[in-house]
Amino acid sequence: MTGADWLTYVKDAFKRTDKDDEIYASTYDAIQFLVQKYPFEDYKVANYEFSLTGPTSSVAIPTNMLYDNGRITCQESSDTWPLEKINRDRFTAVYGQDNADDDGVPKAYNIYGGTIYIGPVLDSQTYTFQLDYSLNYNTEVTAITTVVPFTQINRNMLRQFVLYFLYLDLDEPEMASEKLQIATALLDQITENEDKLVEGVTTINYRDI
Repeated sequence: MTGADWLTYVKDAFKRTDKDDEIYASTYDAIQFLVQKYPFEDYKVANYEFSLTGPTSSVAIPTNMLYDNGRITCQESSDTWPLEKINRDRFTAVYGQDNADDDGVPKAYNIYGGTIYIGPVLDSQTYTFQLDYSLNYNTEVTAITTVVPFTQINRNMLRQFVLYFLYLDLDEPEMASEKLQIATALLDQITENEDKLVEGVTTINYRDI
């Protein structure tokens, strides 16, 4: 569904003709909310690959990354193994300059300040890493948007979330609450379908309710 068609679709339910800018702004808010709170399969990247040669042991995160999904694997020659994700304090304590592990074989990682850190400091070998992560959505929705995200999954669910944000802005909490309940019910069905899809169940129905 294009941005222009989407605007018409939302206005059919909103019954206001003077809030086009607000509808597009609320659409962006709704998409951001959905992508950040619910990691849909359509908004994940699997096996993003990068290589490092020691002593370089860090790399910037992908520009479209929202957060990692808890998995980085390392490959060197024919060997592949997972890295342990640890928090910043532990990473610094174990792999900091004063406590460096000397074997240089990757064992753990930490993501901080837009950078992926590998520990310990790598030896002179070249290692290839694969990262799974969720996408960050940072594109405004306008009339010329080719495909509005989530409309191919369940456009009514997205519309109800947009109406929720619109009524919040209009200080109409009862209407906002009603739209949120509808949106949440539709979202529950979609996430259940997502779970079935991941588990290999093929009878999935994404049609609007």
